[in-house]
Amino acid sequence: MPLPYFIFLIVLAAHAVLRVGYGGAAGVVALGSLSLVALPLLPRLLFILTSPFLLILVIILLRNFSATSSARSVRAKIFKRNLEAAT
Repeated sequence: MPLPYFIFLIVLAAHAVLRVGYGGAAGVVALGSLSLVALPLLPRLLFILTSPFLLILVIILLRNFSATSSARSVRAKIFKRNLEAAT
């Protein structure tokens, strides 16, 4: 009985800290638990990749990178549109 309640609290904490929706917070908790399950399956050299904290950091960095690249693409399109409008 305490395990589902604990998971519920972890999802709420991830929602509050990461400022993502409840589905995203549940996904973060699921990825973190999957990384802990994978810990004994991976060789000792890859133990860093199974850290839930580092996995969350990688996800946040990739999300930031994709948002930056898509924003850069939108800015380039707006610049081209304004350039064509000015000529």
